[in-house]
Amino acid sequence: MKTSTSLNTSQTPSSEPRKTRTELKKELKNSFKKKSQVLLDHPSSKNEKVPTKSVSASKFPKELIPQILREDKYFLIINKPAGLVVHPDGKTIEPTLCDWIVKNYPKIVGVGEPSKGADGALLDRPGIVHRLDRETSGVLVIAKTQESFEFLKKSFQTRDVQKTYNTFVWGLVKEDKGSIDRPIGRSKTDFKKWSAERFARGDLRPAITDYKVLLRKTFSEGEEKGGGEETVKLSSKESKNSKIPLNFTFVEAYPKTGRTHQIRVHFKAINHPVVGDSLYAPNHPQMLGFKRLALHSRRISFTSLDGKRVEVESPLPEDFEKALKFISN
Repeated sequence: MKTSTSLNTSQTPSSEPRKTRTELKKELKNSFKKKSQVLLDHPSSKNEKVPTKSVSASKFPKELIPQILREDKYFLIINKPAGLVVHPDGKTIEPTLCDWIVKNYPKIVGVGEPSKGADGALLDRPGIVHRLDRETSGVLVIAKTQESFEFLKKSFQTRDVQKTYNTFVWGLVKEDKGSIDRPIGRSKTDFKKWSAERFARGDLRPAITDYKVLLRKTFSEGEEKGGGEETVKLSSKESKNSKIPLNFTFVEAYPKTGRTHQIRVHFKAINHPVVGDSLYAPNHPQMLGFKRLALHSRRISFTSLDGKRVEVESPLPEDFEKALKFISN
């Protein structure tokens, strides 16, 4: 049964004055200045609590530094590398996109909306309007001002923003073009997962993903692709499910809604899970040379504050280029 709470306006107002946005922004900047020393090593015990800290510029791994694709007075559009977390969760110490923003664009600190950490503390997410999963690479937009943040947030809500992803999925997708129109809720068996299948729990939110097949490929068990140090043996015998056919489809996906894990969940629901997805396809082996989730945010298009249409494309990362060579030959 749903419950609601209402504000009792007859109560005595708090004696503490309400802080302005400028004051809150100043507090956030000061809090980042106090975080001087950073440890990237995680405690070996999972039960040990880890304090939330940001990562200094000297500790930020070069391979996780994002590429700037486009920048103007409203937005910063980057190519996020796979492995980079967008914002902190309040539990672990690791480099995040937010750390990079704070170091390189300090004026963005305080822009946007904070999130709550595991301990209830507010965590700043400077300019973050949308996010990509840790293992997902590709284009991501950062708002540089509060005005542009609110504008882009509304653009996502009204579906003015158009996103295109590339992914490799298991199996041969039958239709050349299609649409997956399945609501998404919580998984019945695992609280970490979402589901677009029967018996999903909680509020089922509408979700639509259109797609287009670009390539299909079938391999023989034990077949080798590439050459020299780049040779990859294609085999499912070492996986938990050794009877998985070595069939793959390279897809362009267009999510019309923005649900968590939407593309991963939708393709899992039609029995074509994303290659390298350890969460939604744990019985499938790593394949096509991927050591991470085979999902890349390829392109984004939206109307900017000046009324002009912005379209930015991120190049395919190296692992995608290699996988394309495997299935093209």
